[in-house]
Amino acid sequence: MANYITTQGLVDIQKEYEAIVNVRIPEVLTGLTEALSAGDLKENSARDVLLVEQQRLNAEKVRIESILNDYEIIQENAEISKTIRIGSTVKIAYPDEKKEFSVHITGNSEANALDIPARIANDSPLAQGILGKKAGDSVVIRIKNNKFTVKVVEILE
Repeated sequence: MANYITTQGLVDIQKEYEAIVNVRIPEVLTGLTEALSAGDLKENSARDVLLVEQQRLNAEKVRIESILNDYEIIQENAEISKTIRIGSTVKIAYPDEKKEFSVHITGNSEANALDIPARIANDSPLAQGILGKKAGDSVVIRIKNNKFTVKVVEILE
């Protein structure tokens, strides 16, 4: 399955990748060399911290490479679609709770529930439930043993 990403998200992740490969990993390797030359390997906390950081950076590098090897650009700011698609910003309501809020459907690499509007991953249960729906449609979302109804109020963009 392709990784959905905006044009800006692609630029950001490419910059992050370059920083990891060209700056952070070489810094850690230099630090490890210095820590190893310091002597006692049994109680070398600087080395231990750097080894953990090296593992984290390598894992992040692999994660970003998987995105960059298989991605699809989300077409944003195109004319407003009559149905919800990846890249849409949608106002939804929980009729049972009389609450409304907006969400922007994006790929996993750009999802951030704390953004305003919240950026939800296209494979999240909420996004999966509303993709392809139109304004006025209601859908039942199931998460494990729970279910709730969501109404599409408006497709904003």
